[in-house]
Amino acid sequence: ATAFRLYYPEFVDGWDIECYHFVEVVAERMAELGLKFDLGRKIRVTYHDPCYLARTLGVVDEIRFILSRIDGVELVEPERRGIFTGCSGDGGLELTQPPVARKVSLDRVMELKRTGASLVLTSCPACILMLRTGFDSIGHRIEVEDLASLIAEAMARGSENVESEVKSFKRYKVFPKSPHFDSLSLEDLSKVLKMETDRCKKCGFCNVECPTSKAMNRLESRSSRGRITLINSLVSGDPVRPREVLDRLYTCVLCGRCSQECPAGLHVQELIVYGRAYAIYSGTVP
Repeated sequence: ATAFRLYYPEFVDGWDIECYHFVEVVAERMAELGLKFDLGRKIRVTYHDPCYLARTLGVVDEIRFILSRIDGVELVEPERRGIFTGCSGDGGLELTQPPVARKVSLDRVMELKRTGASLVLTSCPACILMLRTGFDSIGHRIEVEDLASLIAEAMARGSENVESEVKSFKRYKVFPKSPHFDSLSLEDLSKVLKMETDRCKKCGFCNVECPTSKAMNRLESRSSRGRITLINSLVSGDPVRPREVLDRLYTCVLCGRCSQECPAGLHVQELIVYGRAYAIYSGTVP
């Protein structure tokens, strides 16, 4: 949904297709038609907000509305939720740095376990895989399923009609407008990255909630601030070892938690993505 909604309009000529996530459509229709479902059993669930769904698209309230309209479901929220959700450890990290990804996953599953729920719901297939792996690693038997599965189970029992409503769900806006990187030459990309990373205040607020920094014992080089500092050095022409670039930029899970804390308004995870691209196209890394 993030790609179709945010990036296709920028990179695909003539793209004019509106895109909605599944839960947005379901929540709107349930409200409009006044639908309420009965699961036919009582169950305590917790919900893991996927990073991009919550922090980039701002889809949070729809999930809670849907669950509130299913009788038998008790929602118990984890400590970190909504736009402040904790990362499951994916974001491509499982492919590049599996040990780090699993440490991030472990931190999240322990938090979800503390809710006492018997079912973990989410709306991201990558999160499902990482959370299942995390729970398996601690020997905790619990189901991790897509919210769609619970909705389908409830719908199969039929519905009752309650008062319909035209509900306007809050759309959370948490990220600053990102720099425009489209169609930049390598030289121009370097200038934009330099301009943006120069705005870093070196305050370290971004480091506090960085899941990979926490997983790696708070190493400065593996923190959000450390990665921005590296990109600045890279585009400034300072000597940087290829292995250092790979280890530091590719241990980022791109969850976006850092951007929420940045007083300079930097879109940190996007800078890291384009910092990776610059490192490749400049020949710094193979």
